[in-house]
Amino acid sequence: PISLLIVHPRVRKDFYREPVRRNEFARAHQDYPGPLCYNGGLFTPEDCGELLRDFPRVQSLMLGQGLLRNPALIRQARGGPPPTAEELRAFHDELYNSYLEAFHSGRNTIFHMKELWSYLSRLFEDSARPLKKIRKADRSAPYEAAVEEMFARPLRRDALWEESNIDLS
Repeated sequence: PISLLIVHPRVRKDFYREPVRRNEFARAHQDYPGPLCYNGGLFTPEDCGELLRDFPRVQSLMLGQGLLRNPALIRQARGGPPPTAEELRAFHDELYNSYLEAFHSGRNTIFHMKELWSYLSRLFEDSARPLKKIRKADRSAPYEAAVEEMFARPLRRDALWEESNIDLS
């Protein structure tokens, strides 16, 4: 028996360059009688709310890239505040130090952190220059200096950060 059907409405040839295929998810929503989980393309509280309004039988959401872009996405979708710079810094530092411990290698750690920054950098104003430095870093010292430069930037306060009040319980 299937306890939860997780649907990621993409195909391999799309990779992540094309929009999710919501029309295909609509078919699953209509035809499958059991519990459903939606996965793909949810980046803002508004995205989550829209999906739940359009597909009321959805019981859960997977927010992988959305949480990488905004670690406070769930909190915001429930009506809470956006992340603070201090929270983002604590998130980064905990992940960075955990990777250093797990990988026993600054180089491997930096490689993994670069992927995170491709998402997190969108949260900062004028992030192109420090992001370029992060991408070029191959040792801990240049990476950490570039991270300091990024965290010296103010956080963006635009549509990405609008508070919402969506029932995700």
